Amino acid sequence: MIMHEKPQRLEVTVVHDGRLLFELLTQRGLTLEIGESDVDDAGRTVDLLLAWAAAPAREARPRWQARTDRSPDFRDGVTVAVSSELTTRPAGWSTAGLRSSFDRAFGAGAAPASEARPFAEQLASALARFLRRSRETARVRLAGGAYVPVMQEALERLRGIVAVEDQMWHDTLEGQAFAEIVSQERVLALSEDAAARELHLAVAGQLSSLYNWYMDLAKGGSAHPRR
Repeated sequence: MIMHEKPQRLEVTVVHDGRLLFELLTQRGLTLEIGESDVDDAGRTVDLLLAWAAAPAREARPRWQARTDRSPDFRDGVTVAVSSELTTRPAGWSTAGLRSSFDRAFGAGAAPASEARPFAEQLASALARFLRRSRETARVRLAGGAYVPVMQEALERLRGIVAVEDQMWHDTLEGQAFAEIVSQERVLALSEDAAARELHLAVAGQLSSLYNWYMDLAKGGSAHPRR
């Protein structure tokens, strides 16, 4: 079934090497457009967004379907969002000046280049700044390698939580504290230090596994050791 819906927001996933995945989404989270660029190729980013803004109608499809042929590397990136409304954003990302220009570009059907270009150029610049700032924030957080043993210790702690009596760990004070800290440190996924980046992603992966394990019991009633 073909569904034509109005764009509600634009999400951009930033990978540590500068690759960008753009997704134009509906209010229901369906994908209208998907495409790739790079922070160092502002011209390509602008051209992509101008083409999308000029499209009179779009076919919406499930997000998982639209992402099928995209690199799995994007799962390890950091996603930022822009819409005409205030959105939750990661540290270091600002939508100042972008919300109103997004609405002009995508809020009223097909938009001429003169209406969409300011948004496209502002967003390209904002993404480059975000990656530069994120890399620097990650460098400072790692403190010349001093923070790596902390992450290693955290990873070992999480890997050791496997007994069935610990299945509700995610809902404990310690579990919530871990989740909050790792969320705040998502910027480490954009670090230029490959070893530190992979360590952070491993910790985040363990937390995801622990959450799914918790949900097996909390929602599904299935008590079992974590594999």
